[in-house]
Amino acid sequence: MSAKVLWQLVDHFTATPVRGPDAILLSIQMLAWARLSARESVEPALRLERVQQRGTEGLVEGLAELERAASPFALAFQGAATAAANASARLQQVAEDAVRLEGDGLLADFSPADVAFDVVSIQHYWPTIEPSLADLMVRLAGPLEGATAYTAWDVTAQLADRLSRRGCSVMVENPVASPFPALVEIFSGKGLETSFSDPVRSPAFVSRGKLRQCDVAIALPPLGVKPEPGIVERDLFDRFDIPKATWAVLAVQHLLAQSSKRAIVAVPHSVLQGLGSDRALRQQIVDSGRLQAVVSLPPGLVLGTAIQIAVLVLGPAGAADRVRFVNASGDDFRESATRTRTTLVNIDRIVDDAMSDERTPVARTISRVEIEANDYQLLVARYVLAANHEKLLSKLAGARLVPLGDLVETVRPLTAAANPGDGLFSVREVGTADIPPVGYVRAGRELYAEPAAMNKGFDQFLLPGDIVLTIRGSTGKVGIVPDHVPKPGNGGWVAGSSATVLRTRSGAPVDPKALFLLLRSKLGQDLLKTITSGSTIPMVTLRDLLKLEVPELSMASARHAGDVLDAEEALQQQIEDLTRQQFAIAGNDWAAGMLQ
Repeated sequence: MSAKVLWQLVDHFTATPVRGPDAILLSIQMLAWARLSARESVEPALRLERVQQRGTEGLVEGLAELERAASPFALAFQGAATAAANASARLQQVAEDAVRLEGDGLLADFSPADVAFDVVSIQHYWPTIEPSLADLMVRLAGPLEGATAYTAWDVTAQLADRLSRRGCSVMVENPVASPFPALVEIFSGKGLETSFSDPVRSPAFVSRGKLRQCDVAIALPPLGVKPEPGIVERDLFDRFDIPKATWAVLAVQHLLAQSSKRAIVAVPHSVLQGLGSDRALRQQIVDSGRLQAVVSLPPGLVLGTAIQIAVLVLGPAGAADRVRFVNASGDDFRESATRTRTTLVNIDRIVDDAMSDERTPVARTISRVEIEANDYQLLVARYVLAANHEKLLSKLAGARLVPLGDLVETVRPLTAAANPGDGLFSVREVGTADIPPVGYVRAGRELYAEPAAMNKGFDQFLLPGDIVLTIRGSTGKVGIVPDHVPKPGNGGWVAGSSATVLRTRSGAPVDPKALFLLLRSKLGQDLLKTITSGSTIPMVTLRDLLKLEVPELSMASARHAGDVLDAEEALQQQIEDLTRQQFAIAGNDWAAGMLQ
């Protein structure tokens, strides 16, 4: 509704020099003027219904006076007079429509915060938050009436607007000077305490040398920011204690320092699984009992990026000895608003699952001991299985399982390049495209390696029965090396850089052909999916791969596996022979012969 109301005014600027975000902002400012006038929040001579009687020049002068006024609303009208002067031809009509919309009661629920997201041209002008994500984050904060709240990087005040309308006293801190916090105050009738300062580098809400703590802190920190060296060492408020911290880690620690009861922060999935400072933060918030819940969300919620995010719910130290994991990334919780934009649905269900302790199809409560045993990994998929994974568990019920690492060892690919050179030797790469859906792998493109690599890397050449498994990108694609593979050395076969090689351990009770067929099967592919992670590029870590438990295979399955592969290979040869015959029937010169 807010966007429809706004376009009533924006359309008037089409034939003027004021376009795009400038036209949208000026329209919002005119509506704000009408709202202040109706509430008698400006002196009688400056009320819009009176000023418009003085014509375009009077309207421009009135906006300039609002911008200069010593009132909390002055920032809301920054730049309005200049824009109005450029749109003078249609300003009178805009003013009349603004007064009419206010008089008709159509501004009662108007929110400039979400309008900034709904209007495409303004999204790249000021950072915005998907409204359904903002709704979820505020809901996860729990009861808010009478609470104090802090929002950071909330440039269009979408979080602040929701918090203030729920009875919070709100502090807003943004590194970008924006009129939206002041505009939100005008339409909501709720006051905001606003500071334009960098929350991490130079926080402004300070009292007696310490950060002012609110009951609740909520933020979606900007993604992709690289902190400059020394930012941890220069901190004056003892917020940061993790060396070489990523921006997300700094943001989480800042929000914890600015809140006393609960912090709600959206982070990229890399924070849930990354090494270095990401892992250090995870251990810190788990061991201290501050992490209460992790809610995984579908991709497409952050404009301009495919990065998937999750929401962390954090409390004071010692608040939680267990962590609630909620998998809200499935189709039940998303709608595709556009090709690249996702909207959350069933938010009530997400919140209920996050606040409950009962096991549901999408939520589980996990002890800190179990999280520690998983090396403090917080990917929700590790703890909450999707529906197909639940079926997988039922299939494996009663089966004897064995860690894959007890059966095989991994062999890293040999380093090789595409460019030939003096002294280099030739190898053939088995890449992802060389792994067929049936039968044995084929050799692909020719690469070249240093003699030193060959001298120390004979074990990295593919041997008969080796299993090639893609662990980055097209994860789970699996093939097996035939018996006729060339010997290691010049002309030998090597695995591609996105794969690993599984080589059966000496004396291990498994046939490589049977293991390959297991991993290639739907059961095996489902097992591999349980350890696949990655927010942008899917990947499987070798650590998780070797810990993966697979069914123990019988000797009968080993004998059958060889027969299956031999039959597949024979059929594949027949297919290739028939294909060659098919092309030979017409011949390459058939068309030319028809023209003679």
